[in-house]
Amino acid sequence: MEMFCFKCRRKVAVNEDRISEGTVNGRRILKATCPTCMSNLSRFVRATPNETDGGNKPLWP
Repeated sequence: MEMFCFKCRRKVAVNEDRISEGTVNGRRILKATCPTCMSNLSRFVRATPNETDGGNKPLWP
């Protein structure tokens, strides 16, 4: 998977050691470390239909 590093200002390939977490408001986020500069990377990911109310509710109001 590729993530954008703001310190290096380029896309970097991230190993499988990324962490999947949830934010305070319930959004899913992936966190990893840049292999070049060792800064923290984060990327919001789209919610699956199973994580919403049965897939009937739209993801955005």
